[in-house]
Amino acid sequence: MEERIAGNAGRHALAVDAAGIVHVAYVDAANPRAVYARDVDGWAPIALDDADVSIRPSLAVDAAGHASVAYVSAGVVKFSTNRSGSWTTSAVTAGRIGLQDSLALDASGRPVVTISAANSDIALATQTVAGLSFEAAFPFIGGSCGFSSVSIALESNGTAHLGLLQTCHSFANIGHGFRSGPGWQFELLPTPSDYSIFRADDPAIVVSGDGRIHIAARASGFAREFLTYWTNATGAWLPYTLANAAGGLGSLRVDASGDRHAVYVTDRDVRYLTTRH
Repeated sequence: MEERIAGNAGRHALAVDAAGIVHVAYVDAANPRAVYARDVDGWAPIALDDADVSIRPSLAVDAAGHASVAYVSAGVVKFSTNRSGSWTTSAVTAGRIGLQDSLALDASGRPVVTISAANSDIALATQTVAGLSFEAAFPFIGGSCGFSSVSIALESNGTAHLGLLQTCHSFANIGHGFRSGPGWQFELLPTPSDYSIFRADDPAIVVSGDGRIHIAARASGFAREFLTYWTNATGAWLPYTLANAAGGLGSLRVDASGDRHAVYVTDRDVRYLTTRH
């Protein structure tokens, strides 16, 4: 099944709550501003911020169905939520210039935000009782390679997994970041066999209930753009091409039933793709 949500849409994010309701956040490319919508008797978009928002927002929904959205506005990472019953917004970054963000909620509903900074650092900001706690997961160490985009997902025990865009010279590839002891490790994902030239950007990552990792990204090959999907469900990473995504950026979620949900943009329309029947 596929349906149109809105026009003039740019970068976006997707979440599915415990009741199976689909939530979407995206950038209104005409303004630009951050917009939220959910599929309850049709899509009803709500503007969250009228500031200069151009980076893909990230979205998470808690056990009660309340939505939280993180996005970058004029270099400042912001966090909006309707957990109180109405939408409130606060700044996350403290002196950091944010280029891209990603949001997840832990088992207690506390936000964990990853920040891709202007100096190619990847940092995590976690909300604690004392305030925000920052951790450098992949600090930039110099050279021609670095990380310029990140997505986060948490296991039920709070273990973090990162979908990362690694850029080296003129190439860009998707990889998986994960904790290993006190530090972090990075592994590159395989290139789909139907691409002669492979480039990718803006990965989205999710951990399903069985602990498997799922990653989606826009990838390029043969001068075309595709929504590409990777999973380690079989024990090894396997890539799949899902759809043409000209100008689109993929978001991915897996619900409690194991069905996968993807959102992407093509020809300025937001498109929704699912394995649910």
